[in-house]
Amino acid sequence: MNALLKQISEAACADLEKLMEEGSEDILSAIHKAEEEAQLQETAPKFSLGFKITVDLDKSTFDCQLGWSFKQTLSVSHQIEDPAQVKLPLDEAKITIVHGLKSVQTTAKQMKEVTKKFSKN
Repeated sequence: MNALLKQISEAACADLEKLMEEGSEDILSAIHKAEEEAQLQETAPKFSLGFKITVDLDKSTFDCQLGWSFKQTLSVSHQIEDPAQVKLPLDEAKITIVHGLKSVQTTAKQMKEVTKKFSKN
């Protein structure tokens, strides 16, 4: 390996370990926050830990930087309605639920509301 690259590699490895140790509390705190946010958003937790080496050839120096972050987004999905598709009045359709000798009649709209309430728990 080239002497310059070897010097940068050895110093960068030592710096990475030192910076990880110095920032360990903040890094772990950010990781826990990413996990909490992912649970709230019901998504997979994503956390980014990046190490950057910048070489300034004019000054004959190089800098090592450690950064961390987690992506935080909110989103909503919508179904695109097909204008050629006739919309059926399903929310007002009657549904009969039979269990043994008993039966209950409800609408699709009411069933959706009940389902939403159960899925929140």
